[in-house]
Amino acid sequence: MAQSEQEEDPIVAELIEASIRPSIGRVSPEVLEDMRLVLHLFLTTHPEASAVIDSLRARPSMSSSGDVVRDPRTAMEEPLTKRNGTFGEML
Repeated sequence: MAQSEQEEDPIVAELIEASIRPSIGRVSPEVLEDMRLVLHLFLTTHPEASAVIDSLRARPSMSSSGDVVRDPRTAMEEPLTKRNGTFGEML
């Protein structure tokens, strides 16, 4: 696999390199490349592996707490009364 393809997703590249690191110097470069290919295929196509990778991605941090700015185009779709948090009952 070309190095540029692995660089597309740094998390996948890091996981692959960490996985093959114990084998470096113990197997041929061809085997290492095959290991990279198989790991890349698995990590980028298996639904559970993809979910784990997504969970490793950095989440944007909240700069502060407070009121949420709502999109005025959808504001009228939201209820005009507040919910009390119990079974969706209105206050």
